Amino acid sequence: GHLRYKGANLMAIREVTPEDLNKPGYLVEMVALGKLVHESSAYKHLPFDPGVLALQLEGCVLDDEGLVVAAERNGKLIGGLVADIVPFFYSQAKEAIESIIFIHPDYSHTLDGPKLISAYVKWAKANNCAHISLGHSAGFEKGHKLGEYLIRRHGFKEAGVLYRIENEVA
Repeated sequence: GHLRYKGANLMAIREVTPEDLNKPGYLVEMVALGKLVHESSAYKHLPFDPGVLALQLEGCVLDDEGLVVAAERNGKLIGGLVADIVPFFYSQAKEAIESIIFIHPDYSHTLDGPKLISAYVKWAKANNCAHISLGHSAGFEKGHKLGEYLIRRHGFKEAGVLYRIENEVA
């Protein structure tokens, strides 16, 4: 849906569709935003490949068990969320896993990020996911606003810690 904020700044949070992928420049705009995400992420040490990202985004949009949600301001893409539904190894139950959530720094003070999360949670519940996961690869410090929001607004619980080895690859 569309919401109107002060200054007639038209804002929309919506699922990206296969029709969007056919719009000239839309996927290029998504990949450009992805490059910005990469540069500020915990994965910036890895080489960025725009072709790989384009294929991943296309695949997620076209997959019934994938979700790409866009945050737009006046028709311009300023953020998004990417998620998938995966089976558990030991159950027929399903889990929703968010891969990326990002809002352009110019809009970090808005409600666009929380609205992306709400759209994701609603989608995961509608798809009967037994677990709905959302992470932050840089971790949450005590008192981090997003962590507090996830707990207070949606009932998320901390579910562990992620450890990683950064291995040099050729």
